[in-house]
Amino acid sequence: MSFNFRNADSLINIIEKESRNDYLFIQLKTNYYWWILITGNDNENIRALIQSNAKNTLSNTRIYNDTKRECFWSSEFSHFISHGYLTRLHTLSKNYLQLLSHSKSMLNIIEKTLIKVDDCDCFKFTTGLFHYFIEYARNESNFFKAGLLFYPESNSGYGIKLLNEAAKSENLIISAEANYFLARIYHDNEQKINRAIYHYNILTKLYPNNLIYLYYELNAMIKANYSEEVLLEKKQKAMLSINNNSQLVLNQSNYFKNIFEEIKFE
Repeated sequence: MSFNFRNADSLINIIEKESRNDYLFIQLKTNYYWWILITGNDNENIRALIQSNAKNTLSNTRIYNDTKRECFWSSEFSHFISHGYLTRLHTLSKNYLQLLSHSKSMLNIIEKTLIKVDDCDCFKFTTGLFHYFIEYARNESNFFKAGLLFYPESNSGYGIKLLNEAAKSENLIISAEANYFLARIYHDNEQKINRAIYHYNILTKLYPNNLIYLYYELNAMIKANYSEEVLLEKKQKAMLSINNNSQLVLNQSNYFKNIFEEIKFE
């Protein structure tokens, strides 16, 4: 999330030997390779690394007695995240049977942990997603409503409430994911653009070099009719980050230069 890709790659290589079977380490590797993929490096090699690490997380999960780990990154939550990455991968490859299989696994995990929202911020996050997106899908069409008939009742307002609580988590990954989903929900679904900007702003302050967060924030500011002067300053900040960040790897620099240069607001 901080876009320190070279440091992250070096750190993975250093601790690989002693932690290679630790599901938490494997999960973090999956997360790293996903960020590589969505920053201009979507290729078969990166997809294969994401798939193998997500599957390894599922097969190497252990129940730890460490209370803090159980709270901040429980084995159930790691299963949820791993199936989530596999769902995204199969969406990209249009393998819809596998997509449905992993989506069902995610929903099954959420269903089992709906009563655990007070146990861990990670379950506030997953339960918040469930309540919001299941209710949103049910309201979108009768087809989705019928398909979700046998799932528990949902409440989008309660989902938003839980996501806001998860956004304040001490676990930086959970808080970042919750803020990101809230920003996208307000931006894309609820049309509450100022609320979206509020959550994007939290992310860009915490991770000023994260060009994906900056990209979405800038687009939200355009939609909110910010002045050309403010928009230009935000765009220049992004371009400066691209040029000055020696941590970018592979095709990332060119990728972000292209997408920011395409943004017009005159």
